[in-house]
Amino acid sequence: LKLTPGNAMLMNDIAWILATNPDEGVRNKTEAVKLAESASKIVGGKEAATLDTLAAAYAEAGQFGKAVETTLQALKLANENKNTTLADSLQERLKAYRADKPWRDVRQAKAEPPVKPIKPEPKEPGPHKPEPNEPGPKALGPKP
Repeated sequence: LKLTPGNAMLMNDIAWILATNPDEGVRNKTEAVKLAESASKIVGGKEAATLDTLAAAYAEAGQFGKAVETTLQALKLANENKNTTLADSLQERLKAYRADKPWRDVRQAKAEPPVKPIKPEPKEPGPHKPEPNEPGPKALGPKP
């Protein structure tokens, strides 16, 4: 953000992570609200995606009334723009906020480690390289 101040898309993306990450150690409700409000202000409150993030930040901060109100604004814009994918997602989040539950973006959850560790393929034996203190091959001289 220091390199690109005023970048609404970057602010929005960071705010989303800080508001919705399943890992409590990643979430930061104060910073999420601050960034989401700034991003929404920059775009004039006219983008459904930034309003969606702002609603998620409000919900994370326990401001569920604001979260519901902001989600309804985002839903109106999404429907006007015929963005059914976003509208469907907003409907799901609206249910959570009305139940006083913050949203968790499970896509951000840590990946589970593989069941078995993958072992590297064995390498073909190559020419032997002597260790630093190991004598090298003996010179072949004439046969006695």
